[in-house]
Amino acid sequence: MLATFIPFFASAEGDGRNAVDSGTCAKDVTWVLYDDGELVISGTGVVPSFSFKEGYKHWYSHINQIKIITVQEGITGISGYAFNTYDEDCYPLLYKIKIPNSVKSIGSYIVREEGYYPIRGIKMKAVCFAGSEERWNSFFEVSNGVVYDDIYNCWELYFNGEEPKPYCKIEYYAVRYSEGSNIETGPFIVGARYYAEGMDVSFEWNVTGTTEILQENKDENGIITGLELKPFKRGNAYVSLKMLDNDGNVIDSASEKYTTWRIAAGDDLKTVFSKIKAQIIALCNLSILGFVFGTIATSLGILYVIETIKLTINSWFK
Repeated sequence: MLATFIPFFASAEGDGRNAVDSGTCAKDVTWVLYDDGELVISGTGVVPSFSFKEGYKHWYSHINQIKIITVQEGITGISGYAFNTYDEDCYPLLYKIKIPNSVKSIGSYIVREEGYYPIRGIKMKAVCFAGSEERWNSFFEVSNGVVYDDIYNCWELYFNGEEPKPYCKIEYYAVRYSEGSNIETGPFIVGARYYAEGMDVSFEWNVTGTTEILQENKDENGIITGLELKPFKRGNAYVSLKMLDNDGNVIDSASEKYTTWRIAAGDDLKTVFSKIKAQIIALCNLSILGFVFGTIATSLGILYVIETIKLTINSWFK
């Protein structure tokens, strides 16, 4: 049965790919994995949670090969943890999941929550839903405008059949915002946040202005994924990033400006006094706030003691 099952799917695609393996993972749900890393799931049933059910065959033994998961039209639901395991390195090559509009339910945590560390580089992944955002939201609990679909961190959602194009952005950490500007008062981190559509990419960084590089973070292939920067004087710092393919061609680029605001050797006297004045005002505001709250707390404490004494005295005459 299996020998005839695999060629059927391979010829159905008509693109010359070879099927690596296939099986039935639930009632009315079958799957086939192709040699280009695409897992295709089809049928009229519900994609099951990650589990080993007797009488069915799961694709678990191939999760290190899977790059794209395509759920075909006709599938009526996706159970929680369908594309998620308890392993930290589950689906290491997966970058896109395509879900049809035929689904009537989607469970929680269908993908694994992954760490989000800017300096290590943030490799984004996509969940592409063929239906509308409103229909997607209807599958999940919504509270105070927040949709609890468990798709976050390294995962992004796309609707109405849209699929992402490769891009890169600069992600920063330990940035203090002030009036819409990026104000840096000390060392901060920038990292590459990118979607590469499964391609191997590298990054080219350029830092100019009033900050210097303290540390470069490199991955296992020696690619610089992020920087730790330190402002050395007041002014503007500029960080630019290019994402390159294996041939050195620029796929995308990004840039950011950061205003460095600290007392430094290059500051003039007026700037120094302005900064000191701002710090004194901030401290005074905190002191006043503390005094007000302290006074209120003390007053409430006194009222409580008085009320307790009154109740005690009244009890003597009962």
